[in-house]
Amino acid sequence: MSKVSIRGLLACAVLPLVIGGAAVQAQDTAQEIAAVQNGLPVLVDFSGATQPIPAPLGRDIFDMAWSTDGQMLALVVYDENYKPSLFVTGPGMSEAVALDSGYLEAGFGAAFTPDGNILYAAEGVFPADFSGPPIVELRQIAPEAGAQPVTLGQFEHGVGCGGGSPIPADWQLWGESGFGGSYLTLEWTPLGIVHSTSCSGGSASILNPATGEDRPLGPAFDQNDPMGADPISRLTVSPDGTKAAGVRLVYLDNEVTSSLVLIDLASGEVTDVATAGQPDQLLWGRDGTIYYSTRTPSRDIAAGLPAKDRAALAAAMGYPNVSEMPGVPAYTVEMHRFAPFMGGDDLFLSLDAYSVGRMRQAFDGTLVFSVIPNLDAWAQAIVSGQLDLTADATGDQQRALVPVSLFQLPVGQPAPLLVGAGLEQFELRPEAAAG
Repeated sequence: MSKVSIRGLLACAVLPLVIGGAAVQAQDTAQEIAAVQNGLPVLVDFSGATQPIPAPLGRDIFDMAWSTDGQMLALVVYDENYKPSLFVTGPGMSEAVALDSGYLEAGFGAAFTPDGNILYAAEGVFPADFSGPPIVELRQIAPEAGAQPVTLGQFEHGVGCGGGSPIPADWQLWGESGFGGSYLTLEWTPLGIVHSTSCSGGSASILNPATGEDRPLGPAFDQNDPMGADPISRLTVSPDGTKAAGVRLVYLDNEVTSSLVLIDLASGEVTDVATAGQPDQLLWGRDGTIYYSTRTPSRDIAAGLPAKDRAALAAAMGYPNVSEMPGVPAYTVEMHRFAPFMGGDDLFLSLDAYSVGRMRQAFDGTLVFSVIPNLDAWAQAIVSGQLDLTADATGDQQRALVPVSLFQLPVGQPAPLLVGAGLEQFELRPEAAAG
């Protein structure tokens, strides 16, 4: 196994696309993907060809979910005032439709229920005396204009998350994986609705929609000590909907370590599992295999640069004194296959990249994943004077230097094939839509 350079794959984008097209023909697959490109939803195939999907009015799209038949796409859209709203669109629709969902709880996405309604989290109320955390309501609504929502239950939602980053690779990662790399879970299973209960994604519960009972899964969020209980985040549910895998984060002496846990959704039992690497992003694949990525600091992009260049990078990262800048980190990302009940941990891919954003598995077994590149191009643009941060109020110029790139890795293929760059927040269209 050799390390794959994401920068090299992007620089040679034409070649992977040609190879990818041949691979698709050989597999005879009709897999399609929804993604956000230049702020608008598009439908993509494995060759990289895109077609537009009717877009809602708004500033940003941050979450998408397909209906089980693959005909409709639910979208969480933020307006110019960063208010989230719920829309539905689809490849066969003439326009996106706004739903009367009420004010959404920021950070959560949407999901479809088995009967075709859209499940979402709505902003509830603070206790009258502000003595506790706010209440969030789980609701469902039919995906049609004029439909009215139905409340299924509610839960206390730990708040207080905040902070930011001057690094555009972090902005891209958070768009792909949630704030800090930890998305908020919201998924319908046969045993109930699995959902996060804190803005950090570090605690979760399962809600019975028939009774409204909300049962904790793993450590509970403590607003006074949010990291003290070794929180479990980044949940991915097994294909049969009876278990979940998650990442346990342990904070000790200013260092963070991560490990894999398995959760039985019926009993709530949490089992810690040893893996070869510290997991970052997770996927419980259609084939029952857990896929996980790791991130390891590999080099300092600023190492060896002249003093004036280091000073420019320090200023860009918010360090008034260059001696305070720890460096510009670059990472090696590894991807593993792990069979939770059969043992075995297969390291199958190593990437020179900042992070994996998200992973999904196509119906033919192909692994599809997004990658954020390291900051080499961003750093070079700053030190060369090509990038003027004062003229980049929206951050779009910086994001363009670390584009989210979408890859496919067909079964048996030794190296990933580039689908396209600038394809963000992808979701695989369900197999039913392939006919």
